[in-house]
Amino acid sequence: MILTKEKVVTRSGNLSGDTIKMQIDANSLEHLSFLLSVLYSDAWLAIIREYSTNGYDSHIAAGKPDVPIDVQLPTAFRPTFVVKDYGVGLSLDDVQNIYALYGASTKRETNDQVGALGLGCKSALAAVNSFTITSVKNGRKVLAQVSKSETGAGQIEIVSHEVTSESNGVEISIPVTNSTTFNSKAHEFFKFWKPGTVLVDGEEPNRGNQIHLGDNIYIVDGINSDYVVMGGVPYVVEEQVEGTYGKTGIDSLTSPGSWGRKSGIVAYIEIGDVTFTPSREALSYTRKTADKLANIRLKFNANIEEYIAGAIDSCATKSEVLAKAKEFEISGLISNYVAAGSNSLRGWNNIVWNGIKLPKTISFDHWSLEQQYNGRVRRS
Repeated sequence: MILTKEKVVTRSGNLSGDTIKMQIDANSLEHLSFLLSVLYSDAWLAIIREYSTNGYDSHIAAGKPDVPIDVQLPTAFRPTFVVKDYGVGLSLDDVQNIYALYGASTKRETNDQVGALGLGCKSALAAVNSFTITSVKNGRKVLAQVSKSETGAGQIEIVSHEVTSESNGVEISIPVTNSTTFNSKAHEFFKFWKPGTVLVDGEEPNRGNQIHLGDNIYIVDGINSDYVVMGGVPYVVEEQVEGTYGKTGIDSLTSPGSWGRKSGIVAYIEIGDVTFTPSREALSYTRKTADKLANIRLKFNANIEEYIAGAIDSCATKSEVLAKAKEFEISGLISNYVAAGSNSLRGWNNIVWNGIKLPKTISFDHWSLEQQYNGRVRRS
């Protein structure tokens, strides 16, 4: 991913003298390596995120975007997390140069791949003492072990390097101590991946019920936050975050509040559309990010209106209209997602269908008749 740097530093003054560029102290490399290894607030989730996205990046580089990576979750009998890709593979030099150098990345000149920081392939060391790499590239197979030294810095041992007839690809194997917690995080993470990009234990992830509104925007059941997904990584859209340029005013992808809602908005965006923190755990609320979220909100508000109106217009009878409206009300689709005053269903006492207003209730002095979603009338 091409990294953007939005801050512009200007210097003024009339002081003169020598200018000395800051550098990294060679004697502090082990210390810096240790600090980078504990960068993540959720180390297990970082492992899931970094190695799976690395695998799919390799598929993109190999021209195989329609081939899913294979993920095996740990079990009580095999407590190992395995990510296997069928991409370009890594040579012996690649393993030594990429895994041994913090900050080294081959992906900073393209937005076809999500990696760029040169940190993710070492992320396992934030949670475990060692893991293994098995890589095949152009007829050569490398088996390597990445581990922590006594000082906490990373090191690589090349176990074997031999000729093979196997196809190109990389397999990462990481021991896991608590498979129940780890697997819960993995299922939650992979449900945001698009169909055909990953197989978890040989199967497509369970993505739950979804409503596709167009423009790669979905309403997804079972989540209570809004997300943007970039390169397979879901980022929560925080409420009222103080960004680089002050308060962003971004309270969600949608305009109204959503107390107690049971679904959220998920928008799939292109790599490079937003910026993120160095750990890749959260969005960085730069102007670029704020502008993209504002654009998504506009598209969503237009699309949800069109979706609801289309669903009502497609009904054949008045009973179907009222049933559909009740369904929307129960699901929270109207109260949570339709901007106030912008749709005839908002506070839907008067639903307009084929030019006819259909009242939900008819009130008298001490009682009312209410049209129910099953077509019956209830006296209250």
